[in-house]
Amino acid sequence: MGGTAKAQGAVASGQYSTASRRLTRSRTDRVFAGVCGGLGEHYNMDPNIVRLLWILLTFAGGAGILAYIIAVIFIPEDY
Repeated sequence: MGGTAKAQGAVASGQYSTASRRLTRSRTDRVFAGVCGGLGEHYNMDPNIVRLLWILLTFAGGAGILAYIIAVIFIPEDY
């Protein structure tokens, strides 16, 4: 039960929270359209890890290409 209060304190302090930030495509960390850079910034991950996972999805049946096109359409660009 003590771990739950600690986790709630971390979320309340904004340490793990992504609710205050909006998911956008990156203008600065982009290779093609900024989707992976934006996801990396939003989830505090290295964008290269996101790119690698996207490539793996692409080779595992082509789902990565469709998902990337949908993300480019629906995720707004950073302003």
